[in-house]
Amino acid sequence: MVRRALALFKASLAVAGCGALALLYFLAGESGPGAELVHSSPLMAPLSALGHQHREAVDNHSGLPPPGYLVFNPSCRIPDTDPYHPSLQKLVQREDPVVCSALPPLTSTRPVPVSVEDEDNKVAGYAPRRRRRGPLAMHLLRLDVDLLPKYTPRFYHNVTCCYQSVTRSDPAPDANGVDKDVDNKYHMGRCEDLVGEAQLDPEVEFVIVRCSASRPGWRTKKVYTNMHAVVAPKASVRAKLRAQPPREPGDPRLSVLVIGVDSVSRLNYIRTMPRTSDLLRSHGWYELRGYNKIEDNTFPNLMAILTGMTRPEVEATCFMTPMTPMDGCPILWRNFSHEGYVTAYVEDEPTIGTFNYKKAGFAHAPTDYYMRPFLLAAQEHLEVRRLHRLGACLGPSTAAEHILGFASSLATQLRDHLYFALFWMNSFSHNSVNSPSAMDERLYHFWRDLLQSGALRNTMVVFLSDHGMRFGPIRETEIGWLEERLPFINVWLPEAFRRRYPDLERGLRVNQDRLTTPWDMHITLRDVLRAPWAQDGEGGGGGGGGPSEDGCVACPRCSSLFRPVAAERGCADVAVEQHWCTCTEYRGLSTEDRSARGAAQHVVRFIAERLEARANASVLSAGWHCAAPALKRVKSVRGRELDRAAQDFIVILETTPGRAAFEATVRVNRTGGAGDGDKQSVQYDILGSISRINEFWEHSFCIHSAELKKYCHCAKGAPKPAAAVAKPPEKRQDAENDTQTASERGREAKKKKKKKKKKKKKKKKKKKKKKKKKKKKKKKSERNRETEKAMTSATEIGVCQAAQAPSWPTPMDPVPHPAPRWHASAWRDDDADGAGPAAAALEEFALLDCVVTALRCLTRAVRTRPPGEAPPAPASQTGSWTELLEK
Repeated sequence: MVRRALALFKASLAVAGCGALALLYFLAGESGPGAELVHSSPLMAPLSALGHQHREAVDNHSGLPPPGYLVFNPSCRIPDTDPYHPSLQKLVQREDPVVCSALPPLTSTRPVPVSVEDEDNKVAGYAPRRRRRGPLAMHLLRLDVDLLPKYTPRFYHNVTCCYQSVTRSDPAPDANGVDKDVDNKYHMGRCEDLVGEAQLDPEVEFVIVRCSASRPGWRTKKVYTNMHAVVAPKASVRAKLRAQPPREPGDPRLSVLVIGVDSVSRLNYIRTMPRTSDLLRSHGWYELRGYNKIEDNTFPNLMAILTGMTRPEVEATCFMTPMTPMDGCPILWRNFSHEGYVTAYVEDEPTIGTFNYKKAGFAHAPTDYYMRPFLLAAQEHLEVRRLHRLGACLGPSTAAEHILGFASSLATQLRDHLYFALFWMNSFSHNSVNSPSAMDERLYHFWRDLLQSGALRNTMVVFLSDHGMRFGPIRETEIGWLEERLPFINVWLPEAFRRRYPDLERGLRVNQDRLTTPWDMHITLRDVLRAPWAQDGEGGGGGGGGPSEDGCVACPRCSSLFRPVAAERGCADVAVEQHWCTCTEYRGLSTEDRSARGAAQHVVRFIAERLEARANASVLSAGWHCAAPALKRVKSVRGRELDRAAQDFIVILETTPGRAAFEATVRVNRTGGAGDGDKQSVQYDILGSISRINEFWEHSFCIHSAELKKYCHCAKGAPKPAAAVAKPPEKRQDAENDTQTASERGREAKKKKKKKKKKKKKKKKKKKKKKKKKKKKKKKSERNRETEKAMTSATEIGVCQAAQAPSWPTPMDPVPHPAPRWHASAWRDDDADGAGPAAAALEEFALLDCVVTALRCLTRAVRTRPPGEAPPAPASQTGSWTELLEK
């Protein structure tokens, strides 16, 4: 009773406390703008000031959103959610930095500055800056002799090294004059001996170094292989630099450095790269918190920045078929190159490159510095260590370190020249929501060194991602839905440029809290190329003279980020489809909702029709087909009402076979049904694309089409007719991740079989151990029972004899066996005569104990009786066994 009373008291306190908190929260919410939205949004966990603690104050008229929102206007309300929301607690964790080698690299490169006008390229040590143009750099390849003992195996003595140049292969045109595979080939030169130092040819950008140890009578042993990339002073680059007008103090022109990290949302950037984000914030970088992606994967989102076009527009312009080289696409680096800028494009993971996955790439190198030959050779000749199925380590360094090292060299050497450079990294972020944390320290040092060295004093920098994580468990959460659509983006402007053009700086500052898109970034980079503010002259306020050309092919109403964008922007204003739009707030609904289930059925029918119409033409492997999908279950539903007759649903559903998880935005329109006899008709429309939110590379290997891979589950045999699978029951990597060849899939299958065998062996061993333990326990328990019997036999015999006596012992007489667990001391009574409740209780306990003892004696007598002997006749006296048992 006491426990029950305490539980009721605690429950009443909890209810009262919750009611008080709810009342306070309601009163606080009513006091601010948009209070009703804060209450209704399922993502609006109280955040204290997490999303706003680092936010700079902007002008009152700029429309700073209220707490709990990134963007707030009548057309767009994007919630500001907690990066460490409880729903993500089991999904996010910090990963350790990737260490590719315990030893420092045996070889390195060092620059030797030379003048742009020094045509001889003769190196005689570090030359001083002799001429007006500033230095490029020749490079020396250096062998660290002090490290040789660490790389020399036991019993080996001689270590020899050589290096080879790696260059892009010359095209071998087909009958149509095009080499469609030239972007996937490279050429390696002769291996030159490396002793101490060697000067690299000015046209050589990439080298591979090989070292081997030898011993007479033994086979040579490879001890070291590594690759180096340098910013080579090629003749074409020197010609561009000579043609550039000299840069004077206050020059309005800017270089552009774009560093991209694939699949990192704004929230995941805060979670996984806290040191990097804090560093950039402390140096005054601008974070565009309302930056919304415009399409599904990397290609359309990056091409929106580089061309200002949608994917269909790009395909119609320069990418008619997957095998059409993309040299004719109007990519921004071509515009910059025509204006005399040095250009560079570098992307790791060549198998899933933006311009190479299911595409032909480029027939000719698209930029002055193009690192694809380096990465192709590294994947083939270096030791590749995979993490989350991507090449994290290329030799003794990570793939990201190779990319960042080249970016740092380029920015440092061309700090006083005009350049446009795009560096994109997939290897440490594309397949895991947690893996970016392993590169936080490396990125922190990269940006810190560039900022401290002054390499960015004439450069606009854009540090961004294309989208958040698009598949995996996090995508089935409401916050994961937001994260996929809101990638991180930070922009840097040099201090001198900010002071000279305060209006441009103000535009970026205001736009931090407004809806922005890749289209806006395209127009901004176009502005950098044109530099319309230069026409204002000294202190002209920026943006006033030679006004920017707003709009682009895909988004006529978009504008440059150097001017405040429209304060009341919505997704419809910036060409963002409803499926990708984060401006709309939805509420959770039951998965049994009739309209929602109808929407899910419509999505499955759409996928089945799409596969039936196009999949068979794209199937690569003979004897395989794409199985027709059927709805297995509706996992979650969120919705919003447009009016009485229309609703939008975000449906996450699972299909068979393969347990494919899809997410779609479906609009449901109802017509008719007003009268008693009228029938109501329902129309379903899928808004935008359908997202595949779990991995599927294992299931879609048999199909070539990048678009259909996310729908296809490969099955053997001929496809079944559509009628056989038309009625569904009622009740895992995306295209960019299909990185493995058929041989690699075979190897992985073998590895899985080995793992299964090992698991079975372990289970058998565990079962044997458990059986042995059980046997030992049984033996021990039997021994214990025997000892207990032996120890109690004497006392039991005495008790049995006493029990057969004619007189029954009184309750207060001493019991001739160990005392029971209840003891007389626990039942004391103040009555000196022994009368009262205590004495009665003791009497009952003593009687019960005697009965138990009698039963023990009886069982012992039965067990120990010799075989064939008749049981003893019960005694005639009143204390006989029969009477005792009856009592």
